[in-house]
Amino acid sequence: PRSRDEPSALDAGLYRPRPRSAGGMTRPGWKEAKAEAVCARERLEALADAGRLSALDGVIAGVGLSVVSSSHHVFPNLGLTYVAILRESHLVLHTWPEFDLALIDLFVCAGGPDDRISDQVRRIAAWLPAERVTVKLVAR
Repeated sequence: PRSRDEPSALDAGLYRPRPRSAGGMTRPGWKEAKAEAVCARERLEALADAGRLSALDGVIAGVGLSVVSSSHHVFPNLGLTYVAILRESHLVLHTWPEFDLALIDLFVCAGGPDDRISDQVRRIAAWLPAERVTVKLVAR
């Protein structure tokens, strides 16, 4: 470890953020898609069943992503948080049955067209199954 007297990489001017490209991406190929899915309360509560939730790893693999590990936590209201560590980066799913709402955040470091990550997150949301899905791409 460095001592407190040694300058950090930031202090020494060794780290310089890359300028944003015209498309707003700071790192080539890094993409994030956020999906807001409206789902019936019963469908979201059914995800609290471990058997149903374990199928999500297969759904993620089915859209071309590689699950390295996953974990979840079910809350007393049967809402849940599911996290998948992907070879490409990560996916997080949060549900709020009391609001008929699920949010999916998919972040990938692999290159590819924007419509590919949008399609992947839509297909994962369809598994819930969502009645309405809104997808937003976030430039990284």
